[in-house]
Amino acid sequence: MLKRRTVGLFIGFCCLALMVMIGSTASAEVISRQEAVDILIREVILPSPTRGAMMAFGPQKPLAPGDKIEPPDRGFDPSQGTVRAIEKPTWFFWIDDEPDAKFAHPTRYVYIDANQPDPKVNHGIIVDFQAWWPMINGKHYLSRDADRFFDCPDKVYGQAPPLDYKPPKK
Repeated sequence: MLKRRTVGLFIGFCCLALMVMIGSTASAEVISRQEAVDILIREVILPSPTRGAMMAFGPQKPLAPGDKIEPPDRGFDPSQGTVRAIEKPTWFFWIDDEPDAKFAHPTRYVYIDANQPDPKVNHGIIVDFQAWWPMINGKHYLSRDADRFFDCPDKVYGQAPPLDYKPPKK
């Protein structure tokens, strides 16, 4: 009798542990990085008139709650650029609309809800218009041309300008 009760408790404990494990994986992102890239291209890049010139980049993993994205503190107008604190798992992308131009120039920070299976702009996709490369948790993200243009694993769209390209003077 005691042996049966011990076996029953053991089985019950194993079932409880399995339910906890299943519940914890349910909060993982619904969409993969590749799916997020496909959504970015379909919903944000292809509708853009500058899609032929732009480049887009995104970290290999989604942002987590508590992460912070902001433009670098360049000592310019502080109203330029939005600071965003991440509240849920989010795929982040940076679109450089003019990769051959010197900063400051149009860029976009794109946030895709990693838990929404079919996000659209303003419904699971947020686009912030910016003028600089992003900082992720206080660290510059791809701020140097060499980091972006040559064998960048985070590049998800576009081509680097030719090596001998000289940007027009403003």
